[in-house]
Amino acid sequence: MKVLSGILILGAVVIFILVALIIGKSLYTSKSSSSNLPVNSHPLMIEEMRKKHYEGGAIDLVEKVGDYDGFKSYIIAYPSENLRLFALMNVPTREVPEGGFPIIILNHGFISPRSYSTINSYKDDAKFYAQNGFVVIKPDYRGHDNSEGRDESGHYSPYYTYDVLNLVASIKKLALKTQSSPLTLINPEKIGMWGHSMGGQITLRSLVISSDIKAAVLFAGVVASAYDLYYSWPERFTKPIWASDSGRQRLPQEFGTPKENPLFWDKVSAINYVDFVTAPIQIHHGEKDQVVPIEFSEKLLKILQEKGKQVEFFRYPGDDHGLSNNHDLFLQRTLEFFKVSL
Repeated sequence: MKVLSGILILGAVVIFILVALIIGKSLYTSKSSSSNLPVNSHPLMIEEMRKKHYEGGAIDLVEKVGDYDGFKSYIIAYPSENLRLFALMNVPTREVPEGGFPIIILNHGFISPRSYSTINSYKDDAKFYAQNGFVVIKPDYRGHDNSEGRDESGHYSPYYTYDVLNLVASIKKLALKTQSSPLTLINPEKIGMWGHSMGGQITLRSLVISSDIKAAVLFAGVVASAYDLYYSWPERFTKPIWASDSGRQRLPQEFGTPKENPLFWDKVSAINYVDFVTAPIQIHHGEKDQVVPIEFSEKLLKILQEKGKQVEFFRYPGDDHGLSNNHDLFLQRTLEFFKVSL
């Protein structure tokens, strides 16, 4: 009798396990199938970002940071998506050219929002261009330093791109400012953009959305397709936290992976929309970059050339993610590019 009871209990356990496995497989299949359903719209899709209106607004001069060799430095504020965002603005002290100084919007790479500084992050790059005749505006994306809002994933969220394009829209409205402001020294028709790493990805998105950007530098940019970011980022590379954590997990849970749902992921990849690029582009990448592989820039170069776009590519043998060994050369090349293009 005890043996029979044991057999019955064992049988019940086996049946329970089999039922659980069948239900689990059914739920997984259902979830996988739903991720492959067509997605007609999503804020991250390039077409949706192109349709969106970027209103910007008045740029406020918040405070003067100081007077330096060849330029004055200020903190400014502007609106984006009902948030008040801040930026560093360096203004040359040389004679103002006819129409005003050309502008470089400097889109910084990933820095932990807790350690990012409006004044000190990318300070030397912002200083260099200002000393050479360009107004430099380095936006603090939402959630960075004193900018309102929550910091977001760089690649898997559209919001940093919103913030940059609202800055562009705000610059375009500067003709409405009074002559008492240093903001009137800017030529809103000569906007260049510069992006490093994550900032390169933001810059590429901006280029396929807005024709107001007249020249762009992509510096070790995360400019590959979503498929490559997901599958082709070699394990030997140190992936920035913004490229590997919450955003990377959240969207595949909702829409499937790039292999499961390629249509969705193709539509969020700016590299697939370079037909809309109207500005000349200069690309720079170190061959020993251990953060963003140079193959990302090489693929973008190939596609831009195939589309007949104006593009230059500089590779730096033995150099790293920040071009530590050739940074002065990089700056000089980009300076000449902006002088010719703006």
